[in-house]
Parts: sequence; structure tokens; C-alpha cells
Amino acid sequence: MSNLILLVSDDGGVDRQLRLALARSAPGCHLALATRRAEIEPWHTPGLVLLDLTLAHEPALDILRWFRSEQRYEEVPVFVLAPKTSEVVDAYALGANSCLLHNADRGELGHIAHGIAAYASLIAESGSRRLH
Repeated sequence: MSNLILLVSDDGGVDRQLRLALARSAPGCHLALATRRAEIEPWHTPGLVLLDLTLAHEPALDILRWFRSEQRYEEVPVFVLAPKTSEVVDAYALGANSCLLHNADRGELGHIAHGIAAYASLIAESGSRRLH
């Protein structure tokens, strides 16, 4: 698996908090940012996708549906960042691997990023072992 974490978000506060926390918690992982689906396609397949459900440009659940319909992403874990529990049911129904509730105003993303970083490091490590 790749050590690339793809963050799909257009919230500067969320982006900034996750970038800082992931840089500290997972220095071996690279974070790439996309604000809409059209920006995702040119990249290499990530090891993990973080999808913020509060996108302004297009419905995030449509992007999740697209991830799950594309063969190259079918094995990629998708973690959904949701501000409300009401959105979690739909995200799991569409194939999200994990739904993380957050409130960016309270600085909760640092704790979330630490867990994501640990998970991403395990994925990158297991992928490199398979290559040897």
C-alpha cells in the first residue's frame, strides 16, 4: 500500500489541523489535498482516504459512492470525517470503512489525526513487507 494519505476537504481549518497533526504523528506519510473529485483522478492510488462530509463544491457522499465504484480504489480504506452522527449511517451504507465525528472548532482533529497516522503507518509498513 502507498504511504499517501488523500484528504478530500475544502475546509481550511480542518486541512490545517490535519496537516500539522499528521506531520507530527506520521512523518513517513505524505498528505495530498483535493477539494473535489476532479482533482483526485490524476494522483497515484493512496493508501488511505480521509473524506470530509462538509464539502461545499459537490456532495461528499457522491464522492464516496464514486470511490467504491472505481476498481483502483476498492481496496483503499476510506475514513469519513463527519460533524454529525446523522451522516454516519449513509456513509457506512455507501462503503466507508470508518466514520470519525469531529468538531474542528474544538481542536479534536489532533486526536483523530494521531489515530489515523497510526493506522496509515501500519498500512504503509504492511505494504512494504509484501514487496520484499
